[in-house]
Amino acid sequence: AEYMGALKVQMPDLGRIALGAFQLVNLPAAVFMTLAPARFHEQLFDDAHPASRAYADLGFSPLAVEMFTNVLRGQGAALLAVSLFIAWRGLGDRSSCLLAALTCVCALFAHVQPALHHLAHPEVVAAVGSLSGLYFTIAVNVAVAAANGAA
Repeated sequence: AEYMGALKVQMPDLGRIALGAFQLVNLPAAVFMTLAPARFHEQLFDDAHPASRAYADLGFSPLAVEMFTNVLRGQGAALLAVSLFIAWRGLGDRSSCLLAALTCVCALFAHVQPALHHLAHPEVVAAVGSLSGLYFTIAVNVAVAAANGAA
């Protein structure tokens, strides 16, 4: 705690802020990915390039799309486990900062790889359209990983 005049003010701890930011981003995404993976993924597509059309343009069968959504469900469940662990340990736990940072770094790797793949293939760019949702996700992962790594 720091003193400001005669008033004792509790200054926010960077670790608590960083973990709070992680939970704010991760928990809703993890729940959405686990319970509605197809809808979660469709939100990343722009209106001009809906997911159903993009998958068809790329030659994905409905079964392949369903298999992909099950992979998203598994990723969501793993992210949900991380958020639940952090909630159980509390925002003051320093090892939770490390877990959040490592989760963001791994997610960052998992998001950069498809972005590079998409950009390297004009047919994917034509089918998918804008990758702004993916770029936003990458930026959030960088910021939250850096905050938790510094905490």
